[in-house]
Amino acid sequence: MIWERPSSAKPWSPQGFERYLEHYPATLWSVPPAQLDRTRAFLALWWAAERRVLPTDVAVVLTPGLFAEWLPTCFRAARRAFEADGHRVLQTPVRTSRGIRAQAGMLSERILAWLNPGERFVWCTHSRGGLDAFWALAHGSELARRCAAVVAVQPPVGPSWIADRWRGTGSAHGSRAAGDRAAPGGTTPDRTIGDRCMGLLLRRRLFRDGVRDICTDRDRAVADWLAKFSPPVPALHAVSWSLTPTSWLDSYHARLRALRPGHAHDGQFYLCDQRLPATPVVTLPALDHAQPVLGGLGLDTARLWRTLVACAWQDASETQTR
Repeated sequence: MIWERPSSAKPWSPQGFERYLEHYPATLWSVPPAQLDRTRAFLALWWAAERRVLPTDVAVVLTPGLFAEWLPTCFRAARRAFEADGHRVLQTPVRTSRGIRAQAGMLSERILAWLNPGERFVWCTHSRGGLDAFWALAHGSELARRCAAVVAVQPPVGPSWIADRWRGTGSAHGSRAAGDRAAPGGTTPDRTIGDRCMGLLLRRRLFRDGVRDICTDRDRAVADWLAKFSPPVPALHAVSWSLTPTSWLDSYHARLRALRPGHAHDGQFYLCDQRLPATPVVTLPALDHAQPVLGGLGLDTARLWRTLVACAWQDASETQTR
């Protein structure tokens, strides 16, 4: 298997997650328990000379997050990489207009119709695509039976403070996942005219339900499910912080810094709001929210997804042999 290195004088490195404290000293973060922390395993696989990922008879499904229908290069490098490795690959369509429950139903039907008889698959997801996938698996026994493992990168477990600001929901009360105040002294900056305009846009049918489900006023059934979440199949999720914006769509460093000074984020979601309960986790540094699917700043996106899948597959295989 050939790993492509992006043309960059300084390739991205997965080492150094702990440096977030140098840049974001007020960050709310609890160290993952040893039985859930897969960062060392990920690093070993990243640097390993032997990089076999999956048996070729295992399919790969790629599901991006919101707004992906307008991003033609989304997941392109990962798709080409898995196809080059000999896997059947499905990149599922997404609709930002759909909430999590509606999107999950569509994904389940699409994947089951695409799979060959008896074929199993690994599900690679980004951002809200991870929540869509987990809901589909939690509510579909046949889909869960066929899914060998899930990889969820930067899942929005807690609300988007940016979208909350735009829509005028929740930001004054802080993040439910973090249990923190919105800003020192319990105050928040006033919403600007731009915030209000974005709020009006995001309440249109084209965006309404999808964006609502990454906000504080998300679907109550989804919020209750997340509050007692446990992975329905072998799963791995990756969380990250970022210093440098990579995409106009998903990089709001200045706004997030103003809303919660000193708190680590990936340009869209705060670090603590990406954490899934009771789920193995990989912690990554200097990775902006759009980078895993769009690349940039020296990131080899194919290598990132291959390594995450290798780590998840390793976990799933060990679980089956116990």
